[in-house]
Amino acid sequence: LNAQQVGFPRLFKSHLWWFSIPKGAKYIYIIRDPLDCALSFYHFFDGWLFPSGSISIHEFIAQWWCQRGAGIVNNEHEVRSYFHHLGSWFTVRNDPNVLFLFYEDVVQEKRETIKRVASFLGVSELSEEQLNAVEEFTSISFMKKYGYKFDEIILRRERNSAAGLDPNAGLGHGQNSKVRTGHVGTGKQQVEPKTIEAVQKAWNLFVQPIVGVDSYQELRQLCNNERQNHICPN
Repeated sequence: LNAQQVGFPRLFKSHLWWFSIPKGAKYIYIIRDPLDCALSFYHFFDGWLFPSGSISIHEFIAQWWCQRGAGIVNNEHEVRSYFHHLGSWFTVRNDPNVLFLFYEDVVQEKRETIKRVASFLGVSELSEEQLNAVEEFTSISFMKKYGYKFDEIILRRERNSAAGLDPNAGLGHGQNSKVRTGHVGTGKQQVEPKTIEAVQKAWNLFVQPIVGVDSYQELRQLCNNERQNHICPN
């Protein structure tokens, strides 16, 4: 963290929940529909940490993804589930140093989102040329073309070593790439009804008591209403 950096301000990506992340910075938090998120996670692991097709999508989501963090947690740094993660960041969604974004808005309202991010980071105004450049560099076509630059190469190598896999497992060009389609709503279209029920059960157990709404769609509407009513500062 203290090494010399090529740019300023410095930018770090993290998977930590709010209670564990180092404080004193600005935070951009992006949440995605749990079904889309779970399906994406499945494809990230399928053919890398387990043989392709050896675990069904339902087994992966219902028996593992939905169960993360459900048992005894020995310390706050242990792996938390999507649901715990969301609940923790929701509590600070209106903090001036937190920009709470929805993946669907990022995709469907990209130019507006780019402007929001710029404003949050203290960039007073973007030129049309800069706006067009950011829009291009964040497009699915650009990220697919340079997919290896967006992948978790360091993570994969560390996990490969810990799991006793070939050092280059999952690192072939196009293999298990994090950049797939970028579509919205594919989870609900591709998973079984029983999988949807499992995800809803986890939402009811871990998220609803914190956010006060019964679905991801209602949560998105709640936060967008807060923004429109200027409750949300960003």
